[in-house]
Amino acid sequence: KMPLYLSFKIRFIEAVQFAKLRKDTVALCKPVEYGHDCTEHLVHTLQAALYTWVAGLNDEDSRSVNVFRLWKEFFESDAPTMQKLDEAIAEIGLGLDLIRTFRNSHGAHADRFDILLGTHRALQENQPLIEKSVSYFLEICEALVLQEQLIFPDFAARLEAFMRAHNLNDAFRCIAAST
Repeated sequence: KMPLYLSFKIRFIEAVQFAKLRKDTVALCKPVEYGHDCTEHLVHTLQAALYTWVAGLNDEDSRSVNVFRLWKEFFESDAPTMQKLDEAIAEIGLGLDLIRTFRNSHGAHADRFDILLGTHRALQENQPLIEKSVSYFLEICEALVLQEQLIFPDFAARLEAFMRAHNLNDAFRCIAAST
């Protein structure tokens, strides 16, 4: 479970960084009389990146990370937690589905301008729901990270062992030292 959890945690940290960059960049946006403010383009780029990362943390493919599956795997015996999670999924599921559609349509059909415009239009029409879903979803992810010590009481030792086993730099140092 450790590799899947670490993959989730790294992707979650990256999503939070995209969310913060987007928020900080939105604060810099200033309306301009003609054309577009360059900052506006950056905000849209960060928004696309954030949505892509959120979609990646809620992926339906069984080989990828899905925070809801992780949560259920780690806390399946805790009925109140499972009930709260099911309620959260019901509340934000539609917004997350729209984000996943955005990622799949935007990435797979970026060459099809009509699909790209339709996807952006759907995002604009559902912006309040999507923003609520992203915010709530990141809170769910954060709650999972905060439970890290319950999931892996020996997290520091496991992380160190995992990094030793999977770090090429350490492997190269060992080879160099032995020769």
